[in-house]
Amino acid sequence: MKKVLILGSTSHIAKGLIYYFEQDKDIQLSTLSCRDSEWQYYLYKINPNIIINCVGKGTASKISTIDYQDLWDYNYIDNIIIDYLKHKTKPIYINMSSWIVTKDIRYGDRQHHYKINKQYLEMKHRLLPELNIIDLRIPAYFSRWINLDSGFLMSNILKHIKDGDEFNITTRENKKLYYITPRILYDIIRHFLISYEILETQLNTYFDLKNNVGPIKLHHLLDYFGIINKFKDDNVDNAYEMRNIIYEYKEWRKLNGIC
Repeated sequence: MKKVLILGSTSHIAKGLIYYFEQDKDIQLSTLSCRDSEWQYYLYKINPNIIINCVGKGTASKISTIDYQDLWDYNYIDNIIIDYLKHKTKPIYINMSSWIVTKDIRYGDRQHHYKINKQYLEMKHRLLPELNIIDLRIPAYFSRWINLDSGFLMSNILKHIKDGDEFNITTRENKKLYYITPRILYDIIRHFLISYEILETQLNTYFDLKNNVGPIKLHHLLDYFGIINKFKDDNVDNAYEMRNIIYEYKEWRKLNGIC
């Protein structure tokens, strides 16, 4: 039985992974919050085969105000995990990175420091080819456990639905959106674990999860949720790529007692 440890257990992404890993009979799951001052002690006590790092800012406003202490904390946590890998027999470290590392963001932009931090961690991981480290670049994420005050597109849509908050459309562009949901992320991670166990090959790389989901047009998303969109075009996508978002949306309604 594989021992899986999820770090940053209170985060949005972690909650979805915990939900699915708890149902996996082949996995012994442990969770830790890095707010616990003794998390390093428990890391070695648990002695996991797989570490999933979900530590992050969690909201759009916090991402835009990332500071020196945040960068120091992320790097410190990452270094503790790397030190663990060096002293154990072939454990796997799965780090939640971001699609932002591929975006062209000008210096001075409020997301620039967040991007540089993610790039730095990935670069450090590639310089340790003897260790099993996978960076998963997540484009956007949505689940039933979303924080409605997180300031992201889906949280703003759900606040509009639940509380009647005003939803303003600020762009005419019918952007392509790529959403990862908990089941997709869980299946991807399980695929890596099974492949590693069967092939017994070294895993030190990144994966752009944008390639695992098809694009959803912004206008189609707004149209589904009944938000008036004066810029809406008639050539909306079919509902196939919306199916995972729709599933999580329905589960969110159940959690919140919305009929």
